[in-house]
Amino acid sequence: MANWSNLKASINEVIKNNNNQEITGKVLQDVLNNIVSNLGENSTFVGVATPSTNPGTPDGPVFYLATNPGVYSNFGGINLAVGETAIIKWNNGSWNKSNLGVANFYAGILALNNIEIKRDTTILERELRVLLALKLLRIETNNPNLYAVKFHLATVIKNDETYGTRFGLTSDGGNNLWYSENDALDGNVHKASFDIDDYTYIVYWQIDGSILEDGVLVSINPYINAKYLIAEKGITAMVTPEVQTAVQTAVQTAVQTAVQTADTNAKKLINYYPEWFDYQNSTGLNDTINSFFKNVGNLIIKGYDKSLKLGIFSFVKGSTTYGNRIGFAWFKGNAWVKGVLIVVKSFDLSFNYTIDGVAYEVFIDVKRIANSDTAYISDSMSNGAVCRLQLTDRYETQTDVQSLQTDVQSLQTDVQSLQTDVQFLQIRGYMKRNRIGLQHLF
Repeated sequence: MANWSNLKASINEVIKNNNNQEITGKVLQDVLNNIVSNLGENSTFVGVATPSTNPGTPDGPVFYLATNPGVYSNFGGINLAVGETAIIKWNNGSWNKSNLGVANFYAGILALNNIEIKRDTTILERELRVLLALKLLRIETNNPNLYAVKFHLATVIKNDETYGTRFGLTSDGGNNLWYSENDALDGNVHKASFDIDDYTYIVYWQIDGSILEDGVLVSINPYINAKYLIAEKGITAMVTPEVQTAVQTAVQTAVQTAVQTADTNAKKLINYYPEWFDYQNSTGLNDTINSFFKNVGNLIIKGYDKSLKLGIFSFVKGSTTYGNRIGFAWFKGNAWVKGVLIVVKSFDLSFNYTIDGVAYEVFIDVKRIANSDTAYISDSMSNGAVCRLQLTDRYETQTDVQSLQTDVQSLQTDVQSLQTDVQFLQIRGYMKRNRIGLQHLF
């Protein structure tokens, strides 16, 4: 329980006893003191500590963030090793260290934004806030030697009376890349172009200035004093219009290919290209049979134990002479046995068919197959069963198939959504792969 003795003493000093018996001064003192004690349960963040910070004797639980190695003599002699990051907390009258368990804490945060913190750097609290507000930092150049020039984060100023608002980098050659417009820290992605030694450098950055205080926040010059270096991975080759067009074309082609592949796989799942046909071992194949293969959908034979390999020896749909007909064959005793060629009133409904003396309810999806006076499959095309199909265990009931069709439709919707997302990225403009998805949450 926090003490907050100074605040309680102040309350007791200004609220005196009185003769009003409705609410006495003592009662009010006790109520306020109790409120202070309970609110004091949660520690308050004071700032970033260094080995020279003197916190005094806090009045209640507070904590500091510490990253600089050394002995924190004013915090009870707490020691931080190189690369260690810790919370130093005042509680119950003493300082305690809680290691965050993450080496190079800031480096882990800033690696996404292409910032490398120089070793043994003292990070000021205002600079820390800038680093947390930084969402994007990247440089493009047409210099074939990408890393010939080195840069560091040199200037971040917000609404200063003298300097206004400014964002800037400085190179190891003393070149200042400054942007001094009022929108420099407005949270949007900005870019500015600069020339160094006849080469162009384009800087992209994004800083959420809404969480920053006004004033000079980062001011580090010259480069020899750099703290926050631009990592090599943050410097990339400039994308020319020709390259950008090529990339966009490649992305479009990849998306179209992905959609077509997904569509084909979806059709396979619902047997538009039925895998239950032993296509290679079928006989008498021709363009008419191929069109059947291409457009036939599901086949369900309820209760069939799949102990015999099946084949279709005849199929007719919508013939003005023969109507709808179908005939199955099954392989038994090393020979194909033909069943009865039956007339089906409508292929939209299930029908009964006897296989090896057992009657089964059968459904075949032929909605995509056009009516024709010519038989799609006929045993007159060749001896024996022309097309032999083998059932998988995938479909047993019509309900299962309908559920699968719903899943496939959802898959197709997901693919279309992916295509929309990619198109949106194209509209925003091509970004190098280390820029996409770069933002992080705090």
